[in-house]
Amino acid sequence: MRQSISKDLEEDSLCMEIPSISHPLAEEELIIPTLPFGQKIKINILNTWGDMNYTGLAGIEFFDLQGKSIPIDIAKVTAHPPDVNILPGYGSDPRTVDKLVDGHYCTEDDLHVWLTPFTQNEEHTIDIDFGEKKYLSMIRIWNYNKSRIHSFRGAKDIECRLDDKLIFRGEIKKAPGNTKDPE
Repeated sequence: MRQSISKDLEEDSLCMEIPSISHPLAEEELIIPTLPFGQKIKINILNTWGDMNYTGLAGIEFFDLQGKSIPIDIAKVTAHPPDVNILPGYGSDPRTVDKLVDGHYCTEDDLHVWLTPFTQNEEHTIDIDFGEKKYLSMIRIWNYNKSRIHSFRGAKDIECRLDDKLIFRGEIKKAPGNTKDPE
């Protein structure tokens, strides 16, 4: 199947235009590629669903051309800021960035989510290296889902870059704050 994909896909010839969001970091024009191709992805959380101090996610999944999950090496997942352990009074909080790819996505469990300090108009990034260039057919982001109140810590507007090329800018759905209604 890979051989039947023309070079045009790598050059983003099949694209759609998406209106931009209003944010100081969202100044670049965006044309979403149909099948982005690259090795390193950077996700920047621009704002939350309302929490002014923290942001977090429960997981991120990536899928290839055949719709199969792309395995991620935990050692190749980093974040800035890394997690709440950089704050005074923390140090052994389990909500670290490696939890984003641990396979437990529909969860309210602190042992399987990532949480980091949030400062408006600053970058809150997650960097993932696939190890080699890959086609991406889908990215599934599981938002922070600890409880109904804490779900406001989840990411609202994000930007995704693949090999430094903007491939998505927009809003992601707020988590319901429970696992009985994951929608």
